[in-house]
Amino acid sequence: MRLVPWPASRYLVRMALVPPLQTRVAEIALAIPETTNQIVNDDLMKIALALPPDLAIQFADKAKTWAVSPYELIHTEQFGLFAVKLASAGKVDSALDFMRSLLTPVPDPRYAKSPSGE
Repeated sequence: MRLVPWPASRYLVRMALVPPLQTRVAEIALAIPETTNQIVNDDLMKIALALPPDLAIQFADKAKTWAVSPYELIHTEQFGLFAVKLASAGKVDSALDFMRSLLTPVPDPRYAKSPSGE
């Protein structure tokens, strides 16, 4: 599978840095359907990081799903930065919940047992 950049998400990353547009950018980005394209998910995390904490916190549940993608993550350090952003803004419970979800072990499907138990 080949992951390709999506120009619309790249544009939203740039617009997330413009304070008068941040609320609208958050609304649009949150309405983007779930995808396994890690390039798009990476852009969505960049958007969340660019937004003020009261808007960024709205991305926490979606961000949890980006980390459990079957594809390799691109910028894993952004997940930590997102948790720090939430905690620094006083959203400590949300930051801890987010980090807990990232640190939960997920079985590797390559080593899953067959239905017969072999």
